[in-house]
Amino acid sequence: MTTQTETDTNLPPHAPQPVRQVFKLDDATLAEIVRIVQLGFLTGTNVVDYFRQIRLEAKAHEPASLVPTPEYLAWQEKNIKKLEEEAEKLMLETAETPSDGVKLN
Repeated sequence: MTTQTETDTNLPPHAPQPVRQVFKLDDATLAEIVRIVQLGFLTGTNVVDYFRQIRLEAKAHEPASLVPTPEYLAWQEKNIKKLEEEAEKLMLETAETPSDGVKLN
């Protein structure tokens, strides 16, 4: 698949026409966006900062498609693992605390 290019038709005819590349988001990128939205719902956090962290690159055999970089995916998996560990720790602490708020030891 070749990369699509387009020119800016708003420039005067004598001006050099810049060429721009047009990309699409690969299914893997869309899945990551969904995962970030779900993470926001589960944690009650603002997802804007998560979106700012996304790093994309051109897909190897389809350069017009953008996919998450391996480094980004590894970083995100590490963060999700940390959140899971914190949630598990919180659940254990909550299970040890009676409803009156006094912790049993």
